Amino acid sequence: MLAENKINPVLRFKDDEGCDYSDWKNNIFGNTANKNIRWSITGGPFGSDLKTDDYTESGIRIIQLQNIGDGSFKDKYKIYTSKLKADSLLACNIFAGEIIISKMGDPVARACLMPETEERYLMASDGIRYVPDNKQFDKNFMFFLINHRNFRKRAVSLSTCSTRKRIGLTDLKKLTYK
Repeated sequence: MLAENKINPVLRFKDDEGCDYSDWKNNIFGNTANKNIRWSITGGPFGSDLKTDDYTESGIRIIQLQNIGDGSFKDKYKIYTSKLKADSLLACNIFAGEIIISKMGDPVARACLMPETEERYLMASDGIRYVPDNKQFDKNFMFFLINHRNFRKRAVSLSTCSTRKRIGLTDLKKLTYK
């Protein structure tokens, strides 16, 4: 319903009882992750845990920064590792339909949904797996929120390095948004 305001019209939504919703509150991003899923918000492996020696011709696909587009998955760059290696880095596995966020810039904290082409993937060191609490937060809404310029602006402000921006998992978890 559009409320009348001579200067600027104001769009007001009502709850099921016809009352105004309360004002939006600041949320902490880390608190939106699904607490019932182990590693629902986690980073990729430490650099020395996944080396080029671990790459194979086929197996579990490794997701690197080149695959994380700005709101879309980039499928061109493909490298793999063995199932055994992926199993040894289980905390760094990410699954079809989940959200992956980039730690490094261009831009920092860009995100994409993991495609349904594989059951699971292995994140490289600069990825962050994120699974929202689906009882409180819609996955598509959270995906939109992460890719929104206001969220990105906050992520950049928490980033380190002057040449190539980078946000750590701890800082990303603390990020507030409305």
